[in-house]
Amino acid sequence: MERAPFLVVEFMGIPGSGKSTIACALYKSLRSSGYDIDMPRKSDYRRPRKSFLYFLRMDLLSLFYFFPYRVRRIYERWVATGSLRWSLKKGFTRSRYPAYLVDYIRRNGRKVFILEEWCQHQTSEEAVCSFDELALERYCAKLSDIDIPSIDVVYVLVETEIGKARVRIEGEGGCEREGFVDRFGGDSEELLRRWKNALEASVFQIEKSGKSVVYVCGSGDVSESVRKIRENIDRGVHLLGRGGSRRAS
Repeated sequence: MERAPFLVVEFMGIPGSGKSTIACALYKSLRSSGYDIDMPRKSDYRRPRKSFLYFLRMDLLSLFYFFPYRVRRIYERWVATGSLRWSLKKGFTRSRYPAYLVDYIRRNGRKVFILEEWCQHQTSEEAVCSFDELALERYCAKLSDIDIPSIDVVYVLVETEIGKARVRIEGEGGCEREGFVDRFGGDSEELLRRWKNALEASVFQIEKSGKSVVYVCGSGDVSESVRKIRENIDRGVHLLGRGGSRRAS
C-alpha cells in the first residue's frame, strides 16, 4: 500500500500524563533521523488569527470533509444547552478546528507533524469541562470516521496513573490547569477521572472506525516510548486503514 504524502502523530492523555515530554522527545528523534518534520505551536492550528476570507475558505473546505461532524456538533450543543444562538456561535467556530489543521499541513511543506494534543484530546476536554460526556461519543464518532485524502494519522495514547498525574498538575500548576480544577471545586482527582473516562470513550471510537492507537506509559522511560512509537510509524501501522483496527503493540 502506498503511503500518504503527510503523516500526523496526534497525542492524547489526561493532563499531567507526559504528552508534551514524549512528543518533544519523538520530534527530536525523528528530526535527527532525517525526517521532514514539524511540531507546530498550538496557536498555529487551534485558533489562528486570520481574516474573514480565511474563515470563509475554512467553511468551504469543511463542506468536503467535515460537514457531518460540524452539523452534529452544533446540534448536540443545542440539545445540551437549549440555546441555539450559543450553539451556532461556539459549536460552529470550534468545529472548524480540523479544517485549520488540514490547511496548515498543506501550506507548511513538511511531511510529518507532531501534535502534543489535537482534535480527539480537545473533544475530550470539552466533554469533561461541560459535564456532557454523552456528547463525546457523538462527536468522536463523526470525527473518527473522517478520512482526509493524502493525510494519515497515528494516534498515541499516553497512559499514567491518576495519582501521579494529580501530583504533577498540582505541582506544576499553570493558569489553564488551575482553571480546569476550579470547575471541579478544586478536586483535581475527580477532573482526571472524568477526563480518563472521556479518553477511553474517544479511543473506543477511534479503534471502532478502523484506526490504530499506540499505547505508551507516561511515567515510564521516555526513550522506550519514543522507540515504540517510531517502531509503529516505521513499519506502517498508520496504513492499516478501516480494515485493520488493533491495539498497536
